[in-house]
Amino acid sequence: MKIILKYIFTNIKERKIRTAVMLLSIVLSTVLLFVSFSIGLSYESAQRKMAKGMYGTATISVQSKNPDILTNLEDIPDLNAIKSKVGVLESSAIYNKGGYYEEFSLISADLSQLNKINKPRLENGDSITDFSGDKIILPNRFTSKYKIKKGDSITLQIYGKSYTFQVSDIASYDTVFLRNTRGVNALLPKETLSKIINKGSGYTRVLIESEEEMTENLVNKLSEELSTEKYMVSNTINETKIISDARQKTMPFFLISFFALTLSIFIIYSSYKVITLERLPFIGTFRSIGANEKTVTRILMLESILYGSIGGLIAIPIGVVVLNLMLHGLGSSLEQGISIPVVISPIGVIISVIVAIIVSSFSAYIPVKKASHLPIKNIVLGTVEEKNVSNRSILFIGSIMFILSILLPRISPENTLYLAGGFSLLGLIVATIVLIPLITDIMSIVFEFVYKNILGNEGKLAARNMKNNKNIIQNITLLFISISAVIAISVVGNFVKTYITDVFRDAELQGFADGKMNEEFIEDVRHMDGIKKILPLYVMNNEISGNGVTLSRLEGTDNIKLYNSMFGINYTNFEIKKQVIEAFNDKRSVILNEDTLKKVGLSIGDTITLSNDKYDFSYKIVGSF
Repeated sequence: MKIILKYIFTNIKERKIRTAVMLLSIVLSTVLLFVSFSIGLSYESAQRKMAKGMYGTATISVQSKNPDILTNLEDIPDLNAIKSKVGVLESSAIYNKGGYYEEFSLISADLSQLNKINKPRLENGDSITDFSGDKIILPNRFTSKYKIKKGDSITLQIYGKSYTFQVSDIASYDTVFLRNTRGVNALLPKETLSKIINKGSGYTRVLIESEEEMTENLVNKLSEELSTEKYMVSNTINETKIISDARQKTMPFFLISFFALTLSIFIIYSSYKVITLERLPFIGTFRSIGANEKTVTRILMLESILYGSIGGLIAIPIGVVVLNLMLHGLGSSLEQGISIPVVISPIGVIISVIVAIIVSSFSAYIPVKKASHLPIKNIVLGTVEEKNVSNRSILFIGSIMFILSILLPRISPENTLYLAGGFSLLGLIVATIVLIPLITDIMSIVFEFVYKNILGNEGKLAARNMKNNKNIIQNITLLFISISAVIAISVVGNFVKTYITDVFRDAELQGFADGKMNEEFIEDVRHMDGIKKILPLYVMNNEISGNGVTLSRLEGTDNIKLYNSMFGINYTNFEIKKQVIEAFNDKRSVILNEDTLKKVGLSIGDTITLSNDKYDFSYKIVGSF
């Protein structure tokens, strides 16, 4: 065994460039795979951290389905699984300074109850005292941006009216001040906010902290005790949505990893074809002294396993550095300034290293197996010939694989699209690699004729040398995979950047604000310097249901053309866009995104009933996006 290991290490040292290329391909693919595993876990951790920051130890939220009706703490039944609860009153406001608008979410609660579940943390470390009247607490992220200090005054627009508050304290950007969208959370005294919005008692939502590991049982119990027509009971952390979102964001990275792994397989396979040819004298020596085929195969495969192990182990620390840089850049580029923690799963590390070893071994197996099966006579005489496959067979196999790979994603069920897409991509690459020798020979014939007329006999000979030239075919194949990988990585990378950091990439809008605004306020904004277009919207969140399915957000507009351009609506096709514009001018119409269409089980042209528990109205679905 010592002699075999010495032989393997000597071979690795002698071919430094080849070793470097093989290790580089393994390291690159393993780094990308490791990052793909870890970035999803990091995103999930960030979302859970965000939710826990906003809701503290509360795991359940109860709120009225009718936004005009508040919920009282007395409405929540006294159950043993409830550890503590706090009522939260919420409203919205607009802050304007120098023509720039900030959206505010105003929050108020009984501080003694709030401190049990999600105690606000002041920047100076003190506790909140003497908090009443027209006082307000702001997060340091907002105050540092606008140079606001403790004791300063701030004016907010609430329901179209101006209210001036005194900054009593500045809080850290966490707990109730944390948010996952643009804007600012501010804390007001309960009595002050109730008076402003003209609500005597009650809360917009009640947050409940459950006893340990009792959350799901408590959700079910509250759903039974409370009227489902009046109240909505939900978890503060939606694990299903978090995992689903993380999966969507990691798929592009896995696609890039797939290309890198394919490139690595071809590089290692090509390298081992050369390695086995170089090692024929050694294989002959081993076989002549009594080593059987299995022993020779194991020796050569042990070398490939060593490549995979070294490459995998080198890739992990590099992957950690890459992951840190990516998450740091992504976190700083987000408008919310969200910090995304680095989460490394031991399973992800193990799988990445194992995949590196498997890829290296799998890529080397076919050349090694062929070399090991050669008769000793052929090895000694150096007569190693490969069986030629007819061009007709190559064309048939390649064409069938190409056609099936194109059809597979189109005929696969929706829940298997990711898997079908992976097999389709693999099939297209393999089909192209199979067809490249045939295409090269055909192009050689074409160029032979062209070069003869342009360059004479020298050009004709140069073109003829391409035919059945394995080195040229191998270089073309490697070039094809490399260019495909670069294009895919570039396209997917740009997609990931826009998908995560810029939802409104095709939209004309450059800013927006939520809140109740009257016509006078809208006209004031419309006539401000620098304002080119303005689009008022009527927005309802979780207030309207369509055919029994609650719509998380419904937006109403009287100018669908401006709405399309402002938000960059991406319709299913261009013809639908024309139909939508015509329909919105003539009749009650609605457009739904494709996910909502599937939930309600309807199609374009059908009629949907929208209701708010009081009134029902029928709308025709005229488009989807």
